[in-house]
Amino acid sequence: MRKIIADADFDGICCSVLLKKLYPEAKIILATPQTIGQIETTEEDIIADLPAPKGFKGTRYDHHKTEKIPRGVSKKTSSCAKLLLSVFPKLKPYKDIVMAADRIDSGKFTKEMNTPEEQISYSLNTGNGDKQHKQRIIKMLLAGQTLQQIANNPLVTVRIEHKMAQVKKTIEALPSSTKKIYNTTFTTITGQTYPSIIKEYYKTGTNYIITIKGELITISRNPYKQGINLLQLTKPLGAQGKPHKVYFKGDIQKMQLIMEQIAIAEEEK
Repeated sequence: MRKIIADADFDGICCSVLLKKLYPEAKIILATPQTIGQIETTEEDIIADLPAPKGFKGTRYDHHKTEKIPRGVSKKTSSCAKLLLSVFPKLKPYKDIVMAADRIDSGKFTKEMNTPEEQISYSLNTGNGDKQHKQRIIKMLLAGQTLQQIANNPLVTVRIEHKMAQVKKTIEALPSSTKKIYNTTFTTITGQTYPSIIKEYYKTGTNYIITIKGELITISRNPYKQGINLLQLTKPLGAQGKPHKVYFKGDIQKMQLIMEQIAIAEEEK
């Protein structure tokens, strides 16, 4: 039996649904970059939104980078669901699913986090029954339920409430500080954190979030605010990443220098 092996995040879940519409007989398996190598594959299998394991001979669709692959399409774009729509025009009836996945995977969140796709995405990982819940979401989408209907489902809302309680507790325990340079605010978080926690910090209105984990320092621009191209500004200082998020190895002194450069650029824009 053909398998659809997709990433276990919201974009991957949407991709699995879209591919299932094209290959109704296929079995859906959700994986991560860390676990995909544990899955036995054949030439009939399809991988979406994940790297190919060693020796994979099936078809793959990936949006993380543009490269030639033996079977399938690997093209850098904002989401894998969007890539699938460009490859398979017959998926146009499911454009609402594609656009929802694209908004989530490209980080276009609302400040209130109240759109159905944001709520569903928020419910995916609570540490309790995540695999079963994700398969439940897939079944709901395949059955034709709208994103709003799924977000309103009590099985989803109870997970959202649980997740919010988890995030609130973690935020209270995380050491953080906010500093203002000129008119730009920076919130620094030390220690292990997660995307859902970062989103909560964004709601405070800070311009930039800085996370410090050992020697690795990451600076992220608040997606709810207009900002500069971080990569263009900080690349000469040794940073890597994307226009809205960069990372580098260094010390507090280097971090302070980059913060000052960002604040100056914000004043001059």
